[in-house]
Amino acid sequence: GLYLTPLEAWQMKQQDPDGVLFIDVRTRAEVQYVGFTEYADANIPVMFQPGSYDWKPDSKDPLVGQFKKVRNEEFPKAVDRLVESRGLDKSAPVIVMCAAGKRSTAAASALHEAGYSRVYNLYEGFEGVTASDGYFKGQRVVNGWKNAALPWGYRLPSSKMYFNFEP
Repeated sequence: GLYLTPLEAWQMKQQDPDGVLFIDVRTRAEVQYVGFTEYADANIPVMFQPGSYDWKPDSKDPLVGQFKKVRNEEFPKAVDRLVESRGLDKSAPVIVMCAAGKRSTAAASALHEAGYSRVYNLYEGFEGVTASDGYFKGQRVVNGWKNAALPWGYRLPSSKMYFNFEP
């Protein structure tokens, strides 16, 4: 039941910037090419896109698909490093965000299993969810961090990138 809209996540981070951790769990390519918010404390991917870019056809329509992703088995340990670097513990509130809410759900589950007690899922994600009809059908134009006009850009602060927290 710990779900947040982008506005709620932004407000929570504003109220306690040092006590609330905000983790962007998208791939490195996503933060580079789609954008990043400096309100996030770190980009710690819950999934990686391997260099081979293996193709995964869609189960409903084999004419389309996506590039495969593999789970980052070190994700909880990397979050542990971030938490320790901030002088916090596993009871600190942690917000996780991906593109649209699917991977952040997996990230929240992994953190709960690792002993974190207050993990919030920003369920609309950075990009939002896809429109179900109309001119923008299939495009991520519904809700989400970017569509809520919250601060974001293409600047990637090196101090917030995964290589700093990788176990």
